[in-house]
Amino acid sequence: MLLATREGETAKVNAAEKTGYFSQAVHEALAQVTESFPPDMVAVAEQVKQRFQSLDKRQLPTYFYYRSWDGDQEKYHYNPFDIRHNIQQSNAIKFVGRDEKLAQLHQLLKENDVVVISDVTGLGGVGKTELAIQYSWQYLEDYPGGCCWLNPQGTELGTQLVEFGMVNFPNFYPPQELSMNGKVGYCWRNWQAGKVLLVFDDVKDWKQIKDYLPAKGSRFKVLITTRQNTGLTYPSLPLGELSADAALELLTQLLGRDRVEGELEFAQKLCQFVGYIPIGLYQVAAYSREPGRVLC
Repeated sequence: MLLATREGETAKVNAAEKTGYFSQAVHEALAQVTESFPPDMVAVAEQVKQRFQSLDKRQLPTYFYYRSWDGDQEKYHYNPFDIRHNIQQSNAIKFVGRDEKLAQLHQLLKENDVVVISDVTGLGGVGKTELAIQYSWQYLEDYPGGCCWLNPQGTELGTQLVEFGMVNFPNFYPPQELSMNGKVGYCWRNWQAGKVLLVFDDVKDWKQIKDYLPAKGSRFKVLITTRQNTGLTYPSLPLGELSADAALELLTQLLGRDRVEGELEFAQKLCQFVGYIPIGLYQVAAYSREPGRVLC
């Protein structure tokens, strides 16, 4: 069973061909295996998935179940629609220039229990939270135990953990007589089965989260975003400015190709002026979209 997208994504349409990009890719993959029947559907599925890695349509097909034609071999992938999560919705019009960072982040989380996304500029706006959002959506099926997004600046973290469990998991009822530390411990022991991703977004100080980290070597993976990596000794993925080409591509997505190409030299200088930082480009675009405004 092959799905056109993962949860949180939208299946895109090829207007020129009057068909969906997914349908088009499946037809093309099947056309290449017409010399034999039944076709190797696992190979077809993998070919379709690889096709979308290069299309950059923000649409990643996924499958969660298959069996052989004779029914003697079955394999299950977790259905991403069944995985519990509270991942934030992306506010990015287009996510550019971070594909290598996504791959590095995935490898770091394979090798470590806790990974930090930090800001080498110290100024903010480089896309730490957006990288965490994109990673959580794209790799959700790798975390069948769920993805719990935690905000250290919001409600007490222990309460956020308990509420996530009570809302999403059956028979998840921490005894009321337990202290908050006891309830957090209950979470670790009674969480839904499978590998889990915990995201602590915008950590200001290590002390905010130190009492809410699961035991080392457990099935819980922890991703932390922070502007100041103070007190955190975990493996870090530092983020800085975009490349000049990626910054221009983002500005083009925000303002339209005709407008940017019509003032290309000035657009390039604008990208340089804001230091190739994503939030600076969004601010420039918002200002430039006001009635009567031009790039210069």
